[in-house]
Amino acid sequence: MTTKEEIVKKAIEKTIKNGWHKKFITNVSKVTVECNDGKYWLCGDNGLTVKNIGEIEVILFDHSFCKAFWGTKKVCSDCGGSDLEGSDYVGISECTECDNSYILQEWELYIKQLALAEDRLEYIKQFI
Repeated sequence: MTTKEEIVKKAIEKTIKNGWHKKFITNVSKVTVECNDGKYWLCGDNGLTVKNIGEIEVILFDHSFCKAFWGTKKVCSDCGGSDLEGSDYVGISECTECDNSYILQEWELYIKQLALAEDRLEYIKQFI
């Protein structure tokens, strides 16, 4: 069983490896997660109070975090497929898997699904 703290640490480790930077996080092994009033807060590696870094729910929706976590590869907005024809730009193209014509970057697709998830950390867990 993976704890919420382990999920958060692994997610942060993945995003840091992919170029995400957050003030006060320089050593993932010293990052802690604390629960206060039913909300989970991220505590930095230099002893700062948890609120100085942020509530995990807010960090999960930070666009720079999402880009580093899921990537910017183009995918179909319907099926998530990456077999695309047409434009090199995000927007209108054609998915050869489902004939959809609206294309997003991966992080844009998954952040929408994250918003709908009942347990957001459990949703994140499947990608780490």
